[in-house]
Amino acid sequence: MNDVDTPIKEEKSAVDVRVADISIPKYESEESRRNKWSVPHDQLGRGEVIETLSKLIMDAKAPMTLSVNSPWGGGKTTFIRMWESYLEYKGQTSLYLNAWENDYSEDPLLPLLLCIDRWISNKNANPAVQQTWEKVKELVPSVMKTTLVAGVKFATSNALDLSKLLEGLASDASGEVTKTLVDSFKHQVFQLDKFKGLLDKIIEELPKNQKNLVIFIDELDRCRPDFSIALLERIKHLFGLSRVVFVLAIHRDQLARSVEGVYGHNFDGHGYLERFFDFEFQLTYQDLKMYTKDLLNKEDIRDRFKSENIDRFEFDCICFIIAALGAQFSYQPRAISKLIIRLKLIVLSTSKNNRLWENHLIAMLFIRQENTELYKEWLDKGSCDGLNLNNILFPDLSGYNEEERTYINHFLELLNGVETDQLSNLNRKVFPGTRTSLKEITELTSSRVELAYSVTSR
Repeated sequence: MNDVDTPIKEEKSAVDVRVADISIPKYESEESRRNKWSVPHDQLGRGEVIETLSKLIMDAKAPMTLSVNSPWGGGKTTFIRMWESYLEYKGQTSLYLNAWENDYSEDPLLPLLLCIDRWISNKNANPAVQQTWEKVKELVPSVMKTTLVAGVKFATSNALDLSKLLEGLASDASGEVTKTLVDSFKHQVFQLDKFKGLLDKIIEELPKNQKNLVIFIDELDRCRPDFSIALLERIKHLFGLSRVVFVLAIHRDQLARSVEGVYGHNFDGHGYLERFFDFEFQLTYQDLKMYTKDLLNKEDIRDRFKSENIDRFEFDCICFIIAALGAQFSYQPRAISKLIIRLKLIVLSTSKNNRLWENHLIAMLFIRQENTELYKEWLDKGSCDGLNLNNILFPDLSGYNEEERTYINHFLELLNGVETDQLSNLNRKVFPGTRTSLKEITELTSSRVELAYSVTSR
């Protein structure tokens, strides 16, 4: 994703715009400076992004559908929940549906309508709105029946050839049957239009200062493929309303694969998804180093590091190395968080009489996860000498600034030992009278790494 906004073609209406990438440059808003809405878990600095996107969707010409795209573990659910919190702070109504928790339902229309039902019920809407909502619910069986035939065809992977079935009916019966089919279809269209018209009236219950209703859909990419597709179709055909904006948190590649799994590997899953999204926002983390530092900057960890004379430079170095290796191995925030949980387990379970050997520890945690063969070779040799770890961990230093290269060189020098005597000297500064070989460091560190993995899932 580029740092510069991707140009969007001039819009005739929000729906006419094809999928476009939205890039939000980092800034500090006036609201954030005044700290008027506090989000304690905003470790990735996404509050300002939420404020900007809110202005886009709340003032947009609806209907509109925005996808928030990020791989699994990228923080989509946290982001959506933060967004909900911000809209609530601004006095704006939004609804939330966790699609994965509801994919046991045969028809995704029901969980969607349940979200609206809870909203209407909780806000003690006036009697006229309540009556309108009751009419909507009365139409639900008819609306579901209207799309049942298409659903059967989809569920049977097109095994039911409806065109031939209708063809047979037409040839075996009189012209009255054809007339009945046409009249039936006409009635279905009328019922669908009536359904959407009543929903439009429900949306009028929004606060006077709110233009659009935002409906967040989370975890769609984790659902059964048929449920995911049906939900997208429901949104497109039944909720294309003038004041409704859908925000769907997805892993686009995974969702496209699910679509292709249903329609066949030669089917263009990404092309299919473009039918449903007017805009796409790529959720990225702006500063993984600050996120890492925030996770490590806890009192118990700081006290343990201080006991080993780990100064500010060393601490900053540790934070940077974890963040840089996370980026090198394409870690999402959840993966970084899991690695730091393992590191914390080791730090807090290691006696203060024993040195941590934090640089070896960090390297081993990454290597064990990313290259098990190399990890085994490291243990067999008893040291990382000759394993070419420098090029594996940091193959190219050209993208780093001078301070960052200082951190990397410092880390690699300690990792490679720069002769065992230097490591022994470091050890004696903290634990006088001791001398530790590279082999002993490898054995100590690997045993701690294995302990951490034994109590945390891969």
